[in-house]
Amino acid sequence: MHQDSFVFELTQRCNHDCLHCYNAWKNPVGYPMGELPTGETLAMLAKMLDETGASLVTLSGGEPLLRSDVYEVVDFLVKRGVAINFITNASLLDEGAIARLVDGPAAQPAVIPSGGRLAAPPPVIPSGGRLPAAEVEEPLRGEALITQRDSMTSVGPPERSLDKLAMTGGSALSGETESHRISIFEVPLLSCERAIHDRMSGAQGAFDRMTNAVAELKLHRQRIVGVFVATRLNLPTWRETAELGIALGVDGIMFNRFNPGGRGIENLELLQASPGEVQLALDEAERICEEYDFPISCSIAMPPCLFDTARYRRLTFGFCAAGTERAYYTLDPLGNVRPCNHSPTILGNIRTMSFEAMATGLALAEFKAARPAFCRGCSLEETCLGGCKAAAEAACGDAWAMDPFLSAFHEMARKPE
Repeated sequence: MHQDSFVFELTQRCNHDCLHCYNAWKNPVGYPMGELPTGETLAMLAKMLDETGASLVTLSGGEPLLRSDVYEVVDFLVKRGVAINFITNASLLDEGAIARLVDGPAAQPAVIPSGGRLAAPPPVIPSGGRLPAAEVEEPLRGEALITQRDSMTSVGPPERSLDKLAMTGGSALSGETESHRISIFEVPLLSCERAIHDRMSGAQGAFDRMTNAVAELKLHRQRIVGVFVATRLNLPTWRETAELGIALGVDGIMFNRFNPGGRGIENLELLQASPGEVQLALDEAERICEEYDFPISCSIAMPPCLFDTARYRRLTFGFCAAGTERAYYTLDPLGNVRPCNHSPTILGNIRTMSFEAMATGLALAEFKAARPAFCRGCSLEETCLGGCKAAAEAACGDAWAMDPFLSAFHEMARKPE
């Protein structure tokens, strides 16, 4: 039973405490905790790869660099010929870690001589515009990004995508032949303001570590996607934050509306922006795409009854793809498999069940069928599928409940006839 990709959560440990974190083990309901030894982990990964035929694995957490055998896991996937996306808060991405990840076992941290070069500091955007082209590595151009993140089937310009970039080891750009052990690094880009980024990350110094890591990654010619989680706290800084990302040389940005789950549930009132605030930010995102010829994707479902997405030519949007070949099945450190990285539903364990049995089982069928009564009769019901059912499940304990964002603003919804 073929699957394009899956997520592997290497660890549930993290050195940040993000206000918006949706990790399943931070939900009010308990979740299995722990990790397997390296040998059992690699055997579990081998079985998942053999049974899915996946050509892309996204490594996530927690913070994956907190796991001491993360490099062995990367080496194993590289030997299997699998493309790798690496999601990290970037706090531990120093020069040595980057060299080991991107260059392999033979890599040694560079020795900086007295008076020598440190990691390049982040550039400063001149007043009124972007950096000169010579100072910024060429980002992805033209078409907007399309991504599988958070079990999305994306719609929009299809010619260039994170999926294609990842599957080709980062060489999907026209004329680019260099391959990468890590296809894409995903790092948080929460605000251009240090205080806001650090507050949302729950870690003092997070902003400085992130910008230094991005600069070091670009010195190693790596592909980077910045992830902006849109909340009431950081939306006022959205444009300047996107421009900071462009100046740093990131290759694209994911604009994700805040989607409650995990710790985010307890911070709902603090973080959740209104549809009007998010729509204004989407308007700005479209302008940024046009002005900088720069790709921005929206990988968290935007309910079409609350958002007019048809007016955007450059942005891409998507809806739940659970149970399809493009689904974002998630494997946790103990071998439990979930429909996506946001959902707490455990379909089974790959160590004791086949992937096919889980993908065709009752638990997934019920998850796919779930949608709120509010959406019945809407002409877009079969397209948007009721929004994010994983968020409904995490926040309300029931995948059939209303997406928490839609629930908060359903009186504003305009259901197409």
